Amino acid sequence: MFEKNRQYFWDEFKKNNYLDVFVKFPDKKIFEYAEKILSCYLMVSKYYVDGQVFSFESIDWGQFSDSPNSFQLYLQGLGPVQVLSTAYYLTENSKYLNAAIKLLESWKQYRCNPEVKSNPYVWHDHSVAIRAHGLVMLAIASSDLPPFYVPRGILV
Repeated sequence: MFEKNRQYFWDEFKKNNYLDVFVKFPDKKIFEYAEKILSCYLMVSKYYVDGQVFSFESIDWGQFSDSPNSFQLYLQGLGPVQVLSTAYYLTENSKYLNAAIKLLESWKQYRCNPEVKSNPYVWHDHSVAIRAHGLVMLAIASSDLPPFYVPRGILV
């Protein structure tokens, strides 16, 4: 029954085209982009496909690109986590889930930093909505795992 519910929620995401609305990654490119993220190219949306080089150990969450507002919107919305969650759901390959968790842990540290107050996109309504959507996707994608595989508190 649980697997049926998991599939139902995922099908609703797909049917309502939520992946495209929020993540802005076409389905056929999910794996390409997920692999780029694993190779340390920060893919925040389909509008930034060149990807900026980053390190999982020290991500600059305040970085900007040619279009700083949109880039920060999708970066703070955790677009890469949505891509990795989707790739995990479709393959059940834990490398995608582990990378998503690393990104979330890094962002969680960033959001607790006092300097974050200078970044208006961390708690911008649109960024928060995108991030919430991504966290729901992560929860659905990882719902078949044993409890606490996704570290406690990472989703809040």
